Amino acid sequence: MYTNEEKWQQENQSQSPEQLKFQEQTQFQEPATHEVQQVYYQQSFGMGSTHYIHKQQIENAEHTQNLNKKVPFWRIWLVSFAFLVLHLIVLSLSGIIASAIKIATNPVKTQQEMINLLMSSDVQNWACVIMGLICIPLYIVFLKKRNHKYNGSLGWHKLTMGSVSSMSLAAVGSLGMVTGLLLLLQELSKYIPYIEQKLKHYQELTELVVSKESNIILQIVATAIIVPIAEELLFRGIVLGELNFRYSPRTVVLLQAVLFGLFHMNFVQSLYTFIPGLLLGIAYYYTGNIIMPIIMHVIFNLFGGVLTVFLSEKILNYINYIELATGFFSLITIIIFFIKAKPYAKHKLQWERNYPQNV
Repeated sequence: MYTNEEKWQQENQSQSPEQLKFQEQTQFQEPATHEVQQVYYQQSFGMGSTHYIHKQQIENAEHTQNLNKKVPFWRIWLVSFAFLVLHLIVLSLSGIIASAIKIATNPVKTQQEMINLLMSSDVQNWACVIMGLICIPLYIVFLKKRNHKYNGSLGWHKLTMGSVSSMSLAAVGSLGMVTGLLLLLQELSKYIPYIEQKLKHYQELTELVVSKESNIILQIVATAIIVPIAEELLFRGIVLGELNFRYSPRTVVLLQAVLFGLFHMNFVQSLYTFIPGLLLGIAYYYTGNIIMPIIMHVIFNLFGGVLTVFLSEKILNYINYIELATGFFSLITIIIFFIKAKPYAKHKLQWERNYPQNV
């Protein structure tokens, strides 16, 4: 009687080495597990193991030991908070630089003139521009390096007209949901002094960034271009990408929206930015392309900020009606996502661990 191993050897003596290798690779199926999110094949015929990672043959024991190793929680939160702190520090330093340049080019005589100059919309917008010039390249470099190690951790799938149009409509709808929230807060402010105080403070902060006296081109570049790109690379690119290593889609979208709201460090702004934060995260999951939340963020900042001080009241009223009407679409989008996004459901932001080609 032949043993199983001897029978296998006799059946394959007439086959070429290439045929044998192909047969070995095709006998085993790829494991479909979202939690591990790695692709590997293993063959064992009494002569040790051979692993295939992304069609690479891995024989180095150091690499094969890490095939199922999960990304540690400490790395996820350390990277996320490190970049959030970096963004705030750079933005503060950019404000100092912009203020110094403004004072140097516009000499002031009194302390009040200096305060008015430093609190002007132009200084705040120039600070955003300087911040973007520093942070955006840093974020891109990090995202490229991470995507090289964890392939798919940065979404870059092809966008379709349907996804672009539907998610753009959701961005407009998020403005309607925010308008509804602000109207609710205004009603509550009649009875709660704390909310009234916070709404007044929020109005003062808004006038620092968006003003009729400021250069409209500068406001568009800073508020509707630089800020959306920088914040989306930070929150949807880095933070959401890190959370996606260990958490389910529902948890990831919820956590990054909470962080997005808290990041603005203002009671009113933190409340309403949570809404677009949800939709921006959902859009990133649905499309798998970082460009989509950037486009949505541009729409939100342009129609919710810059244009509000330059358009007539009549036009703004029409826009508000459209935003409120489409707000129902955005609300339904959020509800559907949290219903359908099962803990380990397949989506477009799944990643795979990469290994060097020469191992």
